[in-house]
Amino acid sequence: MERRNPANLDEVVAVVPLSTRDEVREAIAAAKAAFPAWRDTPAPLRGRIIAKAAALMTEQKDEVARILTHEEGKVFRNP
Repeated sequence: MERRNPANLDEVVAVVPLSTRDEVREAIAAAKAAFPAWRDTPAPLRGRIIAKAAALMTEQKDEVARILTHEEGKVFRNP
């Protein structure tokens, strides 16, 4: 599937595969199977894992902002 820049429909921003029904079902089954272990993980450890994910996103926030604004057809101005 092509994702086009809405400000310039001639520009393809990304090409991504679409998932099949079976792939979606497998992903749902994997999430359901993983949930009990996550639920049983002590809250402090879950918090550290989520904090690490947040830190990684913060480290890459400018790049993520550029990608998202480009995909949305907007202008990115770095403050």
